[in-house]
Amino acid sequence: EVVFDDISFDVMYEKLKTTFIGGASSYDMIWYDSMWTPEFAKRGWVQELSPYLADPELTPAGFGYPDAFYGTFITGNYPADNRWELPEGVFGMPWIAGFRPLYYRTDLLEEAGLVDADGKAKPPATVEELLSYAQQLNDPDNGVYGYVMPAKQPRIVYDWSGYLWTYGGDFFDEDFRPTFDSEAGLQALETYIELGKVAPPGVGAYHITEAWTAYMQGRAALAWTWQDLASVARTESEIIGKFLCAPPPTHEDRRISLLGAIVVSIPDTAEQPEAAFKFITWALEPERAKAATLAGATVYRKAVWDDP
Repeated sequence: EVVFDDISFDVMYEKLKTTFIGGASSYDMIWYDSMWTPEFAKRGWVQELSPYLADPELTPAGFGYPDAFYGTFITGNYPADNRWELPEGVFGMPWIAGFRPLYYRTDLLEEAGLVDADGKAKPPATVEELLSYAQQLNDPDNGVYGYVMPAKQPRIVYDWSGYLWTYGGDFFDEDFRPTFDSEAGLQALETYIELGKVAPPGVGAYHITEAWTAYMQGRAALAWTWQDLASVARTESEIIGKFLCAPPPTHEDRRISLLGAIVVSIPDTAEQPEAAFKFITWALEPERAKAATLAGATVYRKAVWDDP
């Protein structure tokens, strides 16, 4: 029997951290954002999973971890002598993949004349065009803004990363010295600030839920955000049939497909860790990974992406 505790994302980190510090975690498995896995692993709050993976009673033959999965490192599979000084081993496994296409309102672009040779909405191809489009489409008097983004911590870190890397910058060099104070970093910050000026008021307090809600309510023309918004907006929004997705914008032909992950881990205090792990491997087997993808999720199994 599996019982789910559905925790809102904006309070999930604090709730998990509180239960771990108090030693009172009641969870056998946690399903959460991979940006927290390094801290959880360092603090000893989640188990190292290699022994489970090596046990044929817990891991089905042909399960294929890690070779059959994309993005294993970012979700908690840390090699020895890594520069982040993380413990070696598998502390989380990739479950749901996150990537960020560019969303654009086809009706608004066509009304503004931002179209191709056939008169169809033409999405912005570059970051410069993205800003130009957002400024042209900004119409606050009619309740429509040019752009919307989740600019509240911690989402702003994800969000701004796409701009920084698109402009050719990075956060750190190979020796882990900060490098974002650069020309590329400045360009990325200036663009982000200018886009913020044509976003809904209070966007600095927007988490991902608020940003998505604004877009689905028709209050923004453009958004560069996660792919799972599309699954909801196609069926439960004010813009059904009025939006499409495009690849991320470029700068000097550089395109960054920002990747994030939902990761699954087993807490150190789990009462039924083996049962939890069997559930994980059952859920991530190829058959169910394909079914999840067809239902609107996005998995990390390579075979699913190669399946016509």
